[in-house]
Amino acid sequence: MAYARKRSGEESVIVELADKTVRMWRLKDRSEPVFVSLHDDTGSYRWRPKGESGVLSWLGPEATATEKIVFDDCHATSAK
Repeated sequence: MAYARKRSGEESVIVELADKTVRMWRLKDRSEPVFVSLHDDTGSYRWRPKGESGVLSWLGPEATATEKIVFDDCHATSAK
């Protein structure tokens, strides 16, 4: 997981999972930071940072879907 910020100020998070790379963008209308991937027919990922770690969850496409935690203690990778 790594954070990225454009010169415009737009923030995103890039998460590498076992078989794919997922990019999520920060929602601007929230009091606490929440990053969300593009929602498609299968659902979307959410990232909620908590200090030096965070929670990665999944929300299915159904209107009645509830978020399911994928990882609850993720940490950003360091560039070396």
